[in-house]
Amino acid sequence: GKSKKNHVILLLNIIIDILEVDLYNISEQLSIYIIRTSLNEMINEKNVVPEIQAPASRILVIIGKRFPQPVWNVLIDLFPPGTIPHYFVLKTMGDISSANSIEIVPNLKEVMARALPVLGQIKKDNMRWVFASCFGHWCEAIQIYLANMDTVPDKNITQETFSSEVYPAYEVMFNSWMGSRESKVRLATIHAVGQMCAVMPIEQLEDQIVRIVPVFLKMYSKEKSHLGISQGLSTILGVCVKNNVAALEPLLIPILNVLHPLTCSAAGTSNSTNPQIAKNTNELLRCFEIIGVGYSEQLCSYLLARLDITKVKSASIRGGTLGILKHLITRLGDQLEDKKELILSGVRPLIDNETSLEVRKVLCQVIIAMASQQYLLLEGGHRMIEFIIKQCSITDKEIELFDAKHSKDKEKPELTPEKLRTMCDNVLHLATTTVDNMDSILWPFLFEFLVAPKYTDALHVVCRCLAHVASKKRQNNAPDYLIDFDLEVNIPKPTEIIVRLFVLLNEPLRRGQLGIRILQCLQAIGPVLNPLVSDMWDNAMPKLAHYINENADTESWDPNTWEDLILRLLSETIKLVGDEEWTQILGDKLCEQLEFYKGQPNMKKCALKHTGLILQRISRREYIKDKLNFIFNTIDHSDKLERQGCAQAYGFCSASQLDIVLDKIKELAAGSQKKSGGFFSFGSSSKTDGQ
Repeated sequence: GKSKKNHVILLLNIIIDILEVDLYNISEQLSIYIIRTSLNEMINEKNVVPEIQAPASRILVIIGKRFPQPVWNVLIDLFPPGTIPHYFVLKTMGDISSANSIEIVPNLKEVMARALPVLGQIKKDNMRWVFASCFGHWCEAIQIYLANMDTVPDKNITQETFSSEVYPAYEVMFNSWMGSRESKVRLATIHAVGQMCAVMPIEQLEDQIVRIVPVFLKMYSKEKSHLGISQGLSTILGVCVKNNVAALEPLLIPILNVLHPLTCSAAGTSNSTNPQIAKNTNELLRCFEIIGVGYSEQLCSYLLARLDITKVKSASIRGGTLGILKHLITRLGDQLEDKKELILSGVRPLIDNETSLEVRKVLCQVIIAMASQQYLLLEGGHRMIEFIIKQCSITDKEIELFDAKHSKDKEKPELTPEKLRTMCDNVLHLATTTVDNMDSILWPFLFEFLVAPKYTDALHVVCRCLAHVASKKRQNNAPDYLIDFDLEVNIPKPTEIIVRLFVLLNEPLRRGQLGIRILQCLQAIGPVLNPLVSDMWDNAMPKLAHYINENADTESWDPNTWEDLILRLLSETIKLVGDEEWTQILGDKLCEQLEFYKGQPNMKKCALKHTGLILQRISRREYIKDKLNFIFNTIDHSDKLERQGCAQAYGFCSASQLDIVLDKIKELAAGSQKKSGGFFSFGSSSKTDGQ
């Protein structure tokens, strides 16, 4: 009755649980008894009753891991020549071959010889499925056996051992079962054919490949599930490439034309939670990898042509192509050694022209893969790093515009400029700290990004990476640590770097711990910028960083106190260098940079204060007059903070040059009285608290 059936199912499942935990503690005698009992339950009913027969089969497979021969013997007895055995007898023989390949393979020639004569008589779909599935498992097991010849029981077994069985079985399945109306049968047959190709004699494969591959490619449009097709195809490609099967080459373009769009669309669903899709994507990538081993030139040309932004309008195709390239760069180091320059030049146009966020994201991942394979040491490598820094430089304004544009979308975009920026921050830092030889790419290249305003938003990560590289070089007394700034024409001069970073230090709580990163960077590159200040910076910078850590995000944080600390740092730096000509250059560079702070009144105010402090240390009267003029003319007089900065600059300067400052104020007052409002209305609305 039904309750007895449920009882049997429960008992079988309990036995499975015990065996999975305790298989190697069970005696052979008990195992033989369990084999007999399970076999009975499995074949008791001629029809297929999976509720009982599947767990009974599972028990036999598990015991077969420890006692393969006793299990195999009872199964082969139930498959006498010329008969079609019970569905589950055959299924168990397939599963046990996968579970214990090494022990079972010596028995496979016999079972294949029994299966061959009956293949043509099988009409039922479930029996075709189980026979195809078994041949797939058996051929896989043979491959595992042949790959482990040093540990196998019978060393006389070779690929030829099975050729008289495998090829005839392939012919029946390929010619008759591939066109089955039942999808499960077609997919099991595809899997079997793929595995048979790895075992059949190479001469026969040479002849058949032109028939097999087009059928496989056609199946992609027929079947909903692609995993079996991709697995079969990757096996066939592997055998052909390994054995230099010449007949494969004319098929390459048709293969790529089918696999490439499939892989690109799969890359678009890379976050898929469906394990089948993820497995299939990996299998498709394996196909590209195998083709890359045998035909790297053709493959590179094919892929790079699909990155051409002028011809390929689809971002998903460009992104998918980059995903394939990333996989190949990571996996095929040796095969692509002589293609590195070609690949770099193929990717370069995207660096200047790519607008899609998704493609830019994958491009950054490709660049990091290139870094770990030493691509970036070649010409054009610096452009790749620059591209990542550009993504780190995405401004808050760009992020706000994007968010506003998509605020009413029902489905929010998966990738945003903010996520891309954060990813690139992490990617650049990770590459700097973990990839070999990265310092030879980044040093002194990263200096190029310290001053230009378009990289301001990336400055925290640039300083962090530069501090890492510079500290290592400084500790090891690296011969290239000190830089000849006259030779390195693309790098800003030390004075430009100092005034720029000192001004930016006034807003230390910006994104990415900007203040702390600048302090760490300045300390690490101190001797490079000016050896006279490095001892003082070594002492001061950690203290200032500690001050930020202790006081940031607390109520005691006072921007004015912090700005005064930075002014003292600047004052001490000028005093230690003790060279008026150098100080004058500092003033020139700072005045040139004042335009960087347009629309940032607080930064402009701080920059003006620094300018005033620099003027305080200069004795050349004409220079001071000129700069006071420049300061007055460069500010936005309608902005309170900029007016305050101007007044403070004049105040600082007056500490040593009172007469010049007073003359200048009189001159401005006389000029402004002709206009309404006048200079003194400006002066009275802000504190001249320079000292």
